[in-house]
Amino acid sequence: MRVKGKAYLDFDRIAPFKAPTVNADRVRRPRRRGKLPAMSSPTQPIGGVPPDATRPAAARPVPAAPTDPDPVVGFLVFYSEMAEPPTGQPDPRLGRVYPMRESDVFFVGKASTDEVPVEEGRMQAPTACHLFPGSSDFAHISRKHAVLRMDRTGKIRVTDLSTNGLYFVRAKRRAHRTTGSGPEFHELTAPETIVFGLDENAFKDPRWHEKADRFQVEIVPVGAAPR
Repeated sequence: MRVKGKAYLDFDRIAPFKAPTVNADRVRRPRRRGKLPAMSSPTQPIGGVPPDATRPAAARPVPAAPTDPDPVVGFLVFYSEMAEPPTGQPDPRLGRVYPMRESDVFFVGKASTDEVPVEEGRMQAPTACHLFPGSSDFAHISRKHAVLRMDRTGKIRVTDLSTNGLYFVRAKRRAHRTTGSGPEFHELTAPETIVFGLDENAFKDPRWHEKADRFQVEIVPVGAAPR
């Protein structure tokens, strides 16, 4: 019905809504493939026994830590000048630490070398070195002075190649090989401090140890406390 240009719905002419009817016989049902497993009880999980919450869970095996075939077995500490100090690093006199592995062969002297004796009749190339300056302050140190090695049992092996020998501070012992003889081998079983080329008995100054810091190395095996 329209009145003065406006449209209105005539509810008397609208047929009531009828919901469609569904024939249940014609509805397709999904086919089942196989049978669902039957549960013996509402609390039992499918295919197993429920876990016992009162029992602790089994500990997982801890994988073994990988073993280092060449571990760090100790450290060498120098408080001395160097012939060629590395650039961009602190003054070596403040202390320089060299970690030692079991395979390391550490050379001490004034000039680099290709091979050094490590045992009777056996030569090996050095893996690291500490070269002292060639100034007159270090005249008592030989060009090829000593070779240092360490192993995982705590043993320290020292090869003396020098003219003026070595002084073992803790043992209070001087080692001086005979002139013209071959290298002299020493084996230590405790931490030691070695002074290169000087003998404590030749100094009367009670502060000799402080002055000798420039010419010595402190050998610290892993697990040992430094002096």
